[in-house]
Amino acid sequence: MYQCLVCGFPFLKEEPYDEGYTGSFEICGCCGFQYGYDDYDRPEIDYEVLSEEEAIKLSHKMYRDEWRQQKFPVFDPSLFNKQDLLNGCLLELHMNQHFKNRGLL
Repeated sequence: MYQCLVCGFPFLKEEPYDEGYTGSFEICGCCGFQYGYDDYDRPEIDYEVLSEEEAIKLSHKMYRDEWRQQKFPVFDPSLFNKQDLLNGCLLELHMNQHFKNRGLL
């Protein structure tokens, strides 16, 4: 399993990108980010100015910030214990600590 670069959960079956930053098109079961799609679907990012790595990292940050604002809705609730979810969302207190532990804040 591989760790999602957006939410930090280890649910990915494939590496998110190859060495040329081509996305796997896998969807994270936790945050719902789709590699190779959501990272290149941001009109507010100037893909002509930034390197691919910079643009991808910025798209991850933007998606993560929006996911946090939405209170961490889970894409596939079957991956989690029911006590870890509240109305289909991960508990905010746990997620803030999770992000801090993985350097995603």
